[in-house]
Amino acid sequence: MNAASMDSKRIGKGMRKLIQISLLLTVFGSQAAAQNYQPPFPRIGVIYFYEANIPEEIWQYHDLIVVRFWYPEIARKIKAKYPEKIVLATNNVIDGTAINPPDDYLIPTLDGSCIKGWHQKHPGDCLYDGTNFCPQVNGKRWNDFLTDFLAERTDWSVFDGTFWDSWAGSISWQEAYDQVDFNRNGIPDNQEQKNLADKYWREGNRLIVEKLRQKMPPGKVVVAHEASPEEVGYLNGLGDEDWEGNSWEWFYPNVWRRFQLEAVTPRVNFIEARGKPENFQRMRFGLATACLLDAFFTMDDGNYAHRYTYIYDEYLANLGHPTSEPEEIRKGVYVRYFDNGAVVVNASGKPQTITAKRPARWPLLPISRRTGAGLQQWSKARVDHPRRFHFRTQTNRRWCIAVQTADGADRTNHRG
Repeated sequence: MNAASMDSKRIGKGMRKLIQISLLLTVFGSQAAAQNYQPPFPRIGVIYFYEANIPEEIWQYHDLIVVRFWYPEIARKIKAKYPEKIVLATNNVIDGTAINPPDDYLIPTLDGSCIKGWHQKHPGDCLYDGTNFCPQVNGKRWNDFLTDFLAERTDWSVFDGTFWDSWAGSISWQEAYDQVDFNRNGIPDNQEQKNLADKYWREGNRLIVEKLRQKMPPGKVVVAHEASPEEVGYLNGLGDEDWEGNSWEWFYPNVWRRFQLEAVTPRVNFIEARGKPENFQRMRFGLATACLLDAFFTMDDGNYAHRYTYIYDEYLANLGHPTSEPEEIRKGVYVRYFDNGAVVVNASGKPQTITAKRPARWPLLPISRRTGAGLQQWSKARVDHPRRFHFRTQTNRRWCIAVQTADGADRTNHRG
């Protein structure tokens, strides 16, 4: 064989390899890009912790579905029927639940006390050291042991990412906080530097997330319940559990907006309101807040009963996608415009009269109802705290969700 034919053969083999690699990249790239993390608004989620033998049709009105990682059959059924849904695998193993890690991994304290997780009454519910100060057992630290466990037991073919339950963005509320000695030098961390123990704790959280990302397929997201704003740089989003609207004026700029603007992309933030099904005011307040923040929203009975999914008329609104950022039009009053409507939130705690710009071709229909919210594209709204809501709107099928913070409001649904 002459040199020219040998070169030609090498080039032919090289081209075949390049084509094979290109095809693989195309296949895996298309799979990674297939999941849409930006559905239209309002974005509705549900968190479900219980058995798998339920009909998948129950999920049809939800964009984000969070189920236990040990129930991949739920995710499989959902993806088979609704491939566009975002399905996350939740876990509660950050405190060692169901893993039984070695005691060597426990957060070290000078008095030997246990740094407890969220389940304070569980005798074995202690937190573990995610930092690289943690000793190795059989060649693994806690941040390896934990992430290996999750990565190997999660069916990434049907889950779009992981959702940490029992996460803690801080341990500063612990009784033994000032006894913590992560660096194991015999001196309390907080004595060396103010809140050094919390900084070490979050460094461990960061390492856990980074190691899990290395073991997950690309394109998957990592979201955590009750993450702190200091963790915005390594998480895709925050799950705000048992939301009741308290301290809205502080949480909005300091937590929610930070996760909306600074979290790792794609961003998946989730407001999980707690309330009875008939608490329509809280539902609307949370739903409208979520729309300001690009977040998903749900309302259920709270963290002890993540199993019931409520469906409201407002969930079925078609706002489309935002055409503006949230705008504070006066102190505590926010508006955001969408393809098919607008959202206005009155978090000022007092009555407000708001006038919006409106194309002249939209006919107006005056409406007066007892509520804290309404649905329509609006021209003028007056909220008389806490009882009366006067609402002017046009009659075509454009939407507005207008909310005030007052409790005890009645329900109003209007679609035009």
